[in-house]
Amino acid sequence: MIDCGYEKLECETTELTISAFSPLPRPPARFVGTENILGYGISKGSINDCISEIVSWVESSEKGRFFVCANPHSLEVAREDSFFRRTLKAADLIVPDGIGMVIASKILGGTIRERVTGSDIFWGLSSVLNKVGNCSYFFLGSTGENLRRIREKMKSDFPNIRIAGTYAPPFKQEFSDDENKLMIKAINRAKPDVLWIGMTAPKQEKWIYQNRHRLDVKLIGPVGAVFAFYSGSVKRADPILQKIGLEWFSRLFREPRRLWRRNLISNPSFLMRVVSSRLKGKKTGLANKLFLKLLEPIPLKRPIHLGKEDLTEVRKLAEKRGLLMLLHKRLTENKSLTEPEEEVERFLEDLRAPRYSTIARCIRQENAEREISAVLGREGIPTIVLRGNAIARELYDAPYCRASSDIDLLIRKSDAVLADSILTGNGYRRRDALPLMFWLNRIHHAVYVHPETDHLIELHWHFSIPAYFRLTSEDIWAEVISDETGRQSFSPEMTVIQLLMHHQMHAFRELKILVDILWALHACDDRIDWKSFAARLKKIGLVKTTLITLSQIRSLWGDLSEEMPHTGILRHSIREMGYNTSRYLSFFFDMEVGRDYLFQSLKDKFMSRFALDRIGTICFSFLKSLSPAPHNIRELYEDERKWMLPFNYWRFIIWRLTERKG
Repeated sequence: MIDCGYEKLECETTELTISAFSPLPRPPARFVGTENILGYGISKGSINDCISEIVSWVESSEKGRFFVCANPHSLEVAREDSFFRRTLKAADLIVPDGIGMVIASKILGGTIRERVTGSDIFWGLSSVLNKVGNCSYFFLGSTGENLRRIREKMKSDFPNIRIAGTYAPPFKQEFSDDENKLMIKAINRAKPDVLWIGMTAPKQEKWIYQNRHRLDVKLIGPVGAVFAFYSGSVKRADPILQKIGLEWFSRLFREPRRLWRRNLISNPSFLMRVVSSRLKGKKTGLANKLFLKLLEPIPLKRPIHLGKEDLTEVRKLAEKRGLLMLLHKRLTENKSLTEPEEEVERFLEDLRAPRYSTIARCIRQENAEREISAVLGREGIPTIVLRGNAIARELYDAPYCRASSDIDLLIRKSDAVLADSILTGNGYRRRDALPLMFWLNRIHHAVYVHPETDHLIELHWHFSIPAYFRLTSEDIWAEVISDETGRQSFSPEMTVIQLLMHHQMHAFRELKILVDILWALHACDDRIDWKSFAARLKKIGLVKTTLITLSQIRSLWGDLSEEMPHTGILRHSIREMGYNTSRYLSFFFDMEVGRDYLFQSLKDKFMSRFALDRIGTICFSFLKSLSPAPHNIRELYEDERKWMLPFNYWRFIIWRLTERKG
């Protein structure tokens, strides 16, 4: 047994300055679900549910899981303390510790009906583990005398739980590196299953977040005052007061100088924020639902009410997501099912100017597309227009409802070098100085701009990075079809494949691409054999991408299986092949309509690599980022000398890490 103690008085602190260590956070436990209270995923499970989940952590081989007890005061402190806020959100489980959390849930329309305190978890978990046996505890915090009492009491209350060690750290606001090392060394030498910490909040939670990656323990439980309660140095409130939610009053009465601010300032401030969130959320939630309803391809079956404020909020969302013209189309088509009619008419009238501006831009783009296609066509290079007006015409039957900021043209990969020569000969310049062959072997498009017209062109030879998927340029062109006017487009299957790849390339964060996919799935309902299509997705390597996309659609629009039964067929066919939606990936890429996502966020791009189907491809995708093939390095630096290859590799890695390109 390890016992390193300092005799000191019990006292709470609220601040601790430590350096931030932020590993990729795990999502909150979802055994019975969580609910959002002011941006935190609070468990809505009962005391027994929470204990059952935590027991499963102790039984597993995974290290470093921890829970936190959230109360109104801690969430108020987290408003001003960004590191504490990150700590709370990184926890594997956030339990509602305090009657204020139960009241907040009721105000927000949630289902939390009981608080779950640190004492509840300590006693409940200990009771279960005592029956199981072969489990060990380590207590970190409090005073040497309190730790001695805890050891003695544990022997009688839970004799089958071994006390691997105790440690009373020095009482101070911030631990030195040496003090931290001593604590971590003592814990790891004892090898406990569970580490209980009683340093008070937010000091204890911050310490866990900073050091959990160094601790050889399965579960870390920050329980603060539980050390004092269990040791008997502080008496807990009467069980009747606990049951009716007035334990806070008893503690305030005993320690008014320490707790007055928590109970008389933090709690009212917290509840005011909750009420404000409820009022705002009610308004925002309704606008989000109306917005999504108007965007879906399913015809409206019953009238919907759209007041002036609703239309204002819906317009803001549509402008933010680049879907204003699609919203105009849908409202125009469904005027008879929207009320009051005069408000909708006025709204459509207000959109006349931006609509005409969009149409004018689309026409200019179409002229440029035809001009560039003609220039390339004269040299025998066929082209197909991707996205923008082409998508709008094909999916929405409205060519000007989906404008694009650039011109996307698809060519054959074998024509890329000649096309580059033709465009540069006609005044276009590539946006980067890297050799074309470097892009040709690594990426899927090159970007050109004309200095006089400002036309921005993306010349594609693939829908995505070719090395990530088993789809060649020849496979794509094999499914080009022509209509009676001679206009070329893709087969229904290739249209959906293109959009799925585009969604994956944009890290699953663009709502307008997801809307395109939803409309494509609806338009191709009876034009695709969905069971065969699932097998094809597996062959290409798009199964995970498809499951994440279907999960996003279900999350935003609900169950559309009645209106679009083929989506259920596709999902079922994929699962029959042995694939399931990754719980973590689905959680990570869950999309919120009103949230602003950072374009091409590094974290999102990093996580999108795990949406690739094959483990080998995932590993290769990271390796490819920093270690391209030798001929790529020679092309990039225009240096064929073999002895210079290691040096040029090093130059490339430094550039890749600092510029985040390539």
